[in-house]
Amino acid sequence: MQIKDKIEAVEKESGVKVLMASEAGARAWGVESRDSGYDIRFIYASKIEHYLSFKRQQNTMELPMDAGLIEMNGWDINKALGWMWKSNAPLFEWIHSPIIYYADHNWLHEFKSLSVQYFSPMAVFFHYFNIGATALDFCRGPQYNLNELFYALRALTAAKWVAEQQTLPPVVLDEILEGINMPREVKDGILFHKQLKAQMTEPYAVEASEIIRGYMLEVWLDLRGKSEGLSGHQGGVEALDKFYRNTIL
Repeated sequence: MQIKDKIEAVEKESGVKVLMASEAGARAWGVESRDSGYDIRFIYASKIEHYLSFKRQQNTMELPMDAGLIEMNGWDINKALGWMWKSNAPLFEWIHSPIIYYADHNWLHEFKSLSVQYFSPMAVFFHYFNIGATALDFCRGPQYNLNELFYALRALTAAKWVAEQQTLPPVVLDEILEGINMPREVKDGILFHKQLKAQMTEPYAVEASEIIRGYMLEVWLDLRGKSEGLSGHQGGVEALDKFYRNTIL
């Protein structure tokens, strides 16, 4: 079954309207392996009765990975807007993904505009910085898994982007690397590992590159003091309320 068919099946079986569905993770970042699965994230609106009940309603869907390596997780619009208000970095990645499988494009355009309005440099910075700090620990041995390498690398460079530019970082790793200062030998090493990962199956471990590992450690050390100048702005809920009503009514 094709991805679009699976999304339409979700609508039919659950009685919801899928507003957008995109690729998340390695494929969206442009660092997939030969056998990478499809990590599909979607946002949906339920029927109006769902929002009028005093009883707390389910606001997520999780469809486990199938034989075609397709995994689907979705959020109801009320949950998505709650995380928008908190400047949630994973949500921003979903809606700005370069791979959109299904969308109400007018709706998505407005939703993207809200992501700019509610973007908090401090919240997004700490999301990526904390992931990068944790993932870096998995890259300290004589070998590292390529998945772990790119997980750490993308998080740290995304945090560096936010610290330097105070804008949402691109989803695609190559676009982040083009927008930050990086020694040529580090960029060449990353490209080599990216090409290697594309040819291999998961998980795949390689001898650690001291050049790349040294760069990541240097970035992590530098970023530790960079949060002080970042804005923690969090706007009011008026625009979110209006968008919410327009979506469900």
